[in-house]
Amino acid sequence: MAAGSSWPKATTRAPPDAGRRVAEKLARDGHNLLIGPITSSISLAISQNLARWDAAFIGTISKADKLTADACNPRFVRTNHSDAMDLAMIGEWVKGIEGNDFAILAADYVWGQDSAKSFEAAVTAQGKKVSLKLFAPLGTKDYAPYIQQIKAANVDAIWVADVSGGIAFVKQAADFNLIPKPR
Repeated sequence: MAAGSSWPKATTRAPPDAGRRVAEKLARDGHNLLIGPITSSISLAISQNLARWDAAFIGTISKADKLTADACNPRFVRTNHSDAMDLAMIGEWVKGIEGNDFAILAADYVWGQDSAKSFEAAVTAQGKKVSLKLFAPLGTKDYAPYIQQIKAANVDAIWVADVSGGIAFVKQAADFNLIPKPR
């Protein structure tokens, strides 16, 4: 979002180039301070163009490690914690989880992939394993094919990193008796 303007709702689920185009239009219209959007892939696409647009960008939700690592830009300020920061505490948490075999269901874009990679590293550092990794496209509504694969894998626990469909996944997983139904 820019001062006096806002991102169209579709932008947060749009391809990175669509989000970049919206940001470029805002910058060219004189909004040199951009705030948002949600997805890391759009934030990465915006960040690499900031000098050309003479703009600055405040990221409030995008969690991809790349934003403040190899794609770091002095015109980008992260106000939230990164995925690596979230997962730094997972190692201790994983120690207390019963079982040794995990599945991952993550959104198929930069944040979901980063989260899956970091979670797998935390799990394997504890001598446990991830035997199934699944990546769902943004906007997935039907998780039945993923749930069937997870059930067939007979894992002890599931790591879900899907900002666009996490609630739908949990509801459907409960319907398929993969997890206890929410109370």
